[in-house]
Amino acid sequence: ILELDAVALRLYSIKGVKAKRFLCMDAKGRLIGMRRRSEKCLFHVSHRPNGSLTFSTLRTSIKGAPIRWFVAINKRGLAKRGRKESHKGTNFLPRIAHRHQAVPE
Repeated sequence: ILELDAVALRLYSIKGVKAKRFLCMDAKGRLIGMRRRSEKCLFHVSHRPNGSLTFSTLRTSIKGAPIRWFVAINKRGLAKRGRKESHKGTNFLPRIAHRHQAVPE
């Protein structure tokens, strides 16, 4: 279960409830977990026409050009580097969990 925390308009942090770590992205577009929230852990949320959400970050490459990375998973559910908003692995369906629901072990 993941908690989304609104930091600013369309800017969110994502935290794993059980792991107690924030989802972050390094400069190469790899997903990492960190105990403390930093700028690397902030994601822009976009609503797609199909009802899904995408989470992206804007980083500056070594050459100085902006790079937009997306949170993405492959067909086996493992993290991958996402570069295009249109890829299926970058689109997530929102699901609201109520506070009184038990967290699966």
